[in-house]
Amino acid sequence: MSVTYTKLQTPDNKIVSIPNSTAAAARITNFSAAGTRRVDLTVSASYRSPVESVKAALLRAANSPTSLFTPEPFATESSLLYTSIPSNGNWHVAVDGVETEAVTVCGVMIGVRLAPGRHTVTFSYHNDALRQGITVSLVALAVFLGLSALTYLPWKKGKFQRR
Repeated sequence: MSVTYTKLQTPDNKIVSIPNSTAAAARITNFSAAGTRRVDLTVSASYRSPVESVKAALLRAANSPTSLFTPEPFATESSLLYTSIPSNGNWHVAVDGVETEAVTVCGVMIGVRLAPGRHTVTFSYHNDALRQGITVSLVALAVFLGLSALTYLPWKKGKFQRR
């Protein structure tokens, strides 16, 4: 710290200089006070990659000892846990093993209401559109097979003659 500016070192070892007038007037949040930090990662995979292989790789990365993707949230008062998970209706949330209603934050992201204390929050993804798509496909297949059988059986029994 000098007379005109303050130097800060970021977690990725960059040095940032901030004018003292800005630092004195700003609201400062200490993200390292709790000892753990949240890391948001964007992961992509080829459409040709087998889904099970991608899932296995992500689970291996998440369970490695150097990763901490899910520290238990701790609330000192009733609060809202804000996530960067898009709210699309397919996510289900459980707090301490009890299914909980997700709250839409800013119209696009998922939040979860937490009572004071330490909690285990679990998110699971259930794509209902996939189940509906499979059902429609199976019904269409059954109709196709039924119509094919109705068309084929009279020919087999000799009721129609070929010309």
